[in-house]
Amino acid sequence: MIDDSQHKLDQWLVALILRGDDAAARQFWARHAPALLTYAESIRRGVAEDAVQAVFCRLLSLKERVALGVADWRAYLATAVRHEILNRMREERRRMSRETGAATAVAARSTPSPADHHTVEAALARLPRRLREVVVLRHSAGLSFDQIAVALGCNRSTLASRYSSAVQLLRERLTPGANAHGAPESRGDRTKSEVTNV
Repeated sequence: MIDDSQHKLDQWLVALILRGDDAAARQFWARHAPALLTYAESIRRGVAEDAVQAVFCRLLSLKERVALGVADWRAYLATAVRHEILNRMREERRRMSRETGAATAVAARSTPSPADHHTVEAALARLPRRLREVVVLRHSAGLSFDQIAVALGCNRSTLASRYSSAVQLLRERLTPGANAHGAPESRGDRTKSEVTNV
């Protein structure tokens, strides 16, 4: 059951917040943030604070008529936090799908047989960040090698080396029985050529 006095306090604080009252914002945060952070952490570890802060930031852009129509701020905020985290999780899945697709595209040219989704995802995740981002920018974002060089602030020679290393590591991890010296040299040469000649 909603405590009417608490609800009126929340409505009063929100009305002040929408008029730019920082003290009211701090008081509203102190009233609700601890419980929301605990709830958010129970849904998805590691994103609780960002999710709760995002919800509170959106509160600042609410229209007053919408804010005045909120019947229970605790329920409203909990629902908003839940939606925020679920949206972040969906976006993370989409990102992982794009990155996995990028690694699959490389692996398809580098291995004799396709690897399963989880194997590809794991192989991509284990790449050093500097190598992984080249693969993702090339095959997921669709950037040209010139664009990637600008985005990463490196020259084409460095980019060629990173891309070649990424392909080589993916090939080793996705080809059954392959090792560091098991892939034909011509494949690596072709990879560097692809970068330097585009």
